[in-house]
Amino acid sequence: MRTPKFIIASLFLLPAVLTCIPIPSIPSYTPYDPTKPTSMEGFWKQTQAHYQYTGDATHPAKDTTFAVGTTMFDSQAMATVEIYTEIANDSLAGFEYYQGDSVYYTVTKHLTPGPDANTLTVPQDSMTAILDSTGTHVTTTYQFQNSHLVRTSVVQCSKGDCSGGVTTVTTTFDYMAPGMFPPQGWPSRIVEVR
Repeated sequence: MRTPKFIIASLFLLPAVLTCIPIPSIPSYTPYDPTKPTSMEGFWKQTQAHYQYTGDATHPAKDTTFAVGTTMFDSQAMATVEIYTEIANDSLAGFEYYQGDSVYYTVTKHLTPGPDANTLTVPQDSMTAILDSTGTHVTTTYQFQNSHLVRTSVVQCSKGDCSGGVTTVTTTFDYMAPGMFPPQGWPSRIVEVR
């Protein structure tokens, strides 16, 4: 039977060798956590909104923050609707499920890159052109801030009794870990609205 001389020697010599050779420090390793986002890509649920109005000649200024959830009541459909958002490949998808329906719905809109890597903007379209013709200008951006998705919509009014007023609504979204969408209880069929 052979004695592993090199292994035995290394056990005694290794501490001496290590004291002579500088060893570079090893950077700390943070394991991947699928419950924490690293970018704005993924599924999101809204949790909070901040409403701010500068005021105009006939309306006082307002500033308030309130909790919002994924579920709301649609008075026209007389049903509870659950809403989620997804951002992937510079596109925004909204998902809605009306309680009791056999399908859920999605609408997709392309976003335009903003001034930095963490900002996307909603491009002007036919709807914003209609609003512009009434004297209302809307801009909407999505940003990745402190592990949250933040949507900021700014509405500026230049005609009528709201002239000069600026409304800013900032909505904060929490990340949904992979596998959490669609939520339990949603139907498997999806309808794309164009």
